[in-house]
Amino acid sequence: TEMKAAYHSQGPCLTDVRFNGHYGSMREVEVQSDVSTLRTDDYARTFLKIRYDFDQALSAEKGWLFKMGRTGNSISPNVAYGHRGGLLEDVEVPLTLKAGEALFNRKTLEGAAPWWVGFPGGYLTGNRDWGTGSRALIIRSYKASFGGVRYDRPSMSAPVLKADPNAGINLDLLLTAPEGVSAYQAGDYVEMDVEFITFHRTEDDYYGPNEIYRKHLVEHPNSWKTIYREASGNDLDVQVEG
Repeated sequence: TEMKAAYHSQGPCLTDVRFNGHYGSMREVEVQSDVSTLRTDDYARTFLKIRYDFDQALSAEKGWLFKMGRTGNSISPNVAYGHRGGLLEDVEVPLTLKAGEALFNRKTLEGAAPWWVGFPGGYLTGNRDWGTGSRALIIRSYKASFGGVRYDRPSMSAPVLKADPNAGINLDLLLTAPEGVSAYQAGDYVEMDVEFITFHRTEDDYYGPNEIYRKHLVEHPNSWKTIYREASGNDLDVQVEG
């Protein structure tokens, strides 16, 4: 509610739009989000710096802080996630999962930022095998306070959106409050810097001029290494003098 948008830059290389407002009819949560997307010859990235300030008590049981969905005709054959040092786990999604269940719930990511998670090799239902990207999320930084306790690592859930033993499982990816936090309190806050990406699955999906990226897709099709390549390659420590 009462969302305001300020267009600081419309390009040409990097957009810069600031959103400010509230969630909830009673202005329960103040939100600020700085959103940018860039001109590119490889894959689409959207950068978001998000800040939530909670002014009233709210249940944290069914809410989320960021939602990487909802794509109703997408199949998620596996979920991979890791941190700055590399892969933590590449999980094959079991076909026994049912709608309403979750592959994991409120899992806190280990290690140091940047953390990353995605659906390498994700595809669309039906016979279409073109124009399909696999979704990924990189969390560059994260800090939060819930009930006076500081948290410096994000937590995530992967609930089932649709389940078909013949077609496959469709998962959402949510950033959530950590395990044990059942409610937000007045004075709580969350601040995070995330990057939402759609990657090519294979070299055949890519038609741009970036030959280094094309070579990577040839060597690592449908791989979590494409996500980690972005997470680690753009893990920049910039120092400015002057």
